[in-house]
Amino acid sequence: MGRIILVLLVALLFGAVAAAPAASDPAGTPTATTFTITCELNGGQTTFQVVSTGFGFAGHDLDSTGVLVLFSGTRRIFVNGVLVDEFSFGAATKATGLPLSTCAAFAEFQNEQGQTVRIELTDAKVLIAPPG
Repeated sequence: MGRIILVLLVALLFGAVAAAPAASDPAGTPTATTFTITCELNGGQTTFQVVSTGFGFAGHDLDSTGVLVLFSGTRRIFVNGVLVDEFSFGAATKATGLPLSTCAAFAEFQNEQGQTVRIELTDAKVLIAPPG
């Protein structure tokens, strides 16, 4: 379950990065972004590495076949340390009855212009599938 949440967070974070075509190996896609996601699971914290290849609210756990689906959260994008975009969204009411986990995530990379881009996701509600 923790890994699904991670994938979801990664997808949300990647929403700020250019979309890429689907691929069977998302990590090998030139525009793939890997996110570090930390979720509260079973009374503790679990950290995942999740990859996303385009806009959306889902991502793949690199250590399993799990998928994370993001239902709500706040995404912030920083370029060279300056906040350039912030977006909060909520669809958690559509997930009523689903086992959502609370997570936070980030990814940091250099863009084509050589700038440092950091994407952060906070207060995220994520579904991890299959449950772990």
